[in-house]
Amino acid sequence: MSPLIKASEFKAKCLALLDEVERTGDHLVITKKGKPVAELVPHKPPKKPELFGLLKGRLEIVGDIISPIDVEWECHKKNLGPLLTRDSRTRLLQPHSRKQRHLVDG
Repeated sequence: MSPLIKASEFKAKCLALLDEVERTGDHLVITKKGKPVAELVPHKPPKKPELFGLLKGRLEIVGDIISPIDVEWECHKKNLGPLLTRDSRTRLLQPHSRKQRHLVDG
């Protein structure tokens, strides 16, 4: 059971009791006329949610998400897919030449 302390005693020793509760992690019950009226407990910061599995049970996959769809992408319409290369410095896809760059930019 948590230790009991009278409200008048708590008022006189409030700061010291706060420090003690923070240090020990114990609860402290404050009484008034012998009846418990409040409980002093250490603060616990809210737990950050784990990102993995955060949306579990909230999303529903409808249909087939693995099979290809019958939509042609813009880069495939312009036949630009094979013209793009990976730049090792910027790690972005860049056209090989100025002419190809003009095709990509529009």
